Amino acid sequence: MPDAGFELDAFDVLLARLQRGRAERSVLVTGLRGVGKTVLLGAFRERALAASWVSVETEITRTTRFADRMAHLTKRALLEIAPTQRWKERARRAGRILQSFSLTISTDGSVTGSLDLEPLTGRADSGDLGEDLTDVLVALGEAAQEHERGVVFLMDEIQFLDDEPFEALIAAIHKTVQRQLPITLVAAGLPQLPRLAGEAKSYAERLFRFPRLGPLDERAAAGALIEPALERSVSRSIHVPSGRCSSTRRGIRTSSRSTVACSGIAPSDHRSVRSRRSRRR
Repeated sequence: MPDAGFELDAFDVLLARLQRGRAERSVLVTGLRGVGKTVLLGAFRERALAASWVSVETEITRTTRFADRMAHLTKRALLEIAPTQRWKERARRAGRILQSFSLTISTDGSVTGSLDLEPLTGRADSGDLGEDLTDVLVALGEAAQEHERGVVFLMDEIQFLDDEPFEALIAAIHKTVQRQLPITLVAAGLPQLPRLAGEAKSYAERLFRFPRLGPLDERAAAGALIEPALERSVSRSIHVPSGRCSSTRRGIRTSSRSTVACSGIAPSDHRSVRSRRSRRR
């Protein structure tokens, strides 16, 4: 079972390959609740920003109007790629395609907070969500490529997507991969996510990686507790019964100096954490 450190390194490779115009699989992280999926998405966001990628994030719910949400996220991504006054040809074209998409999905023909652009007739206006979203994401990827940027969509609780929007999203990402554009999806959901993706599109297993997060063993859990505690010079000892070490880094509210311990972890493990910190300095 991969750990968070491995996934962060793999994410860096993903961004680097896409930036060079190479195809790479997107990522759907799975796992039960409480194992750290949302925390990992936050770490992905920090890595993306450090690499000068545009990062747009959202949480899916049972009531999410997905087409509207994607229009909003795409607009935000376009404006982060470059302000409108600095848009090049493909960014302006992407804005017009987004305007077409926004009008198509609107229930009353109006678009709130729309871009001041004429819609591009014949693009993202078919009424088929899969085709229209594909037009939007391909145009966004081309705009990012023109401006030497990249875009990563971060989505939490993606298992709540209905069949139609999930199929549309997978189809759109598939086309950006075929075009080798610097755009990717990294999402998190419950363990049924690989099955849902495969049922939505048969090629999903070739399009995504499905790393599964699970509980940490005691040594790894101790490191997750001790290392941030040492960095903050905490003052209390936290003793976790054997077999109950958490898989995520929970907040530790203490002050001054002392140690954090996980039952069953030898003092040498504390020293090994200090040793790792010393080597990184």
